[in-house]
Amino acid sequence: MNTTRFMTALALCAATLTTTGCLLGGEGGPNTPGWEVEENDPAPDLEAIFLSGHLGGYADCPDEGYTEAGGASSDEDSRGAPGAGDCAPPEPGEDSGGCGGFWGCEGAQFTLKLVNNGEAKAVGISFESIGLLGDDGDVAAILPFIGMTDAMSGGDFDGELEVGEEVTLRVEFLGPEDISEFVPSQNRWSGGAALEITVGADNQDDVVIKTKEVYVMSNIAT
Repeated sequence: MNTTRFMTALALCAATLTTTGCLLGGEGGPNTPGWEVEENDPAPDLEAIFLSGHLGGYADCPDEGYTEAGGASSDEDSRGAPGAGDCAPPEPGEDSGGCGGFWGCEGAQFTLKLVNNGEAKAVGISFESIGLLGDDGDVAAILPFIGMTDAMSGGDFDGELEVGEEVTLRVEFLGPEDISEFVPSQNRWSGGAALEITVGADNQDDVVIKTKEVYVMSNIAT
């Protein structure tokens, strides 16, 4: 390519750079060999909005809360149903059993809205981690995920969001038995901490949000 033709090609590239890319060495327009056109595949764009939540309360069932050892010390079945066992709320007409007049077994949960602002359906949506933030702002513990439901319908969520679609999810997780074990500045019975929630999908990068402080539930008189 002589100097005149090279300068002409360079000028054409500069004129079209805002919409296409070009590769010097070929002649002609975007439909001829030597031209490279930039194209972006449609993709989802999930937005996560925290609405509310709490860390649960395990005063009357301490074996069911999350500990530094890595989980609840009760059996696997009771982990998925905080409040089960000796400290379950009494049935109508029954006394409080071993709970001393209080029901202090409340599973942790939060409510989150997900919106797909992208150009393709999001699939395989899941909660990758629920981090409890310590006094230094770093993750002090990863709290186990238990399950989620569609907060509006009460039904299961299939993990998919169409373009422009939104869903409000109620997420259950295992709260700390004693929050001061992970966040020393906080009181065991009434303390609070922020959460770092990571939402994943099969066809987009993880979405990470940090919440406002959420608190331990105090005992509820029965």
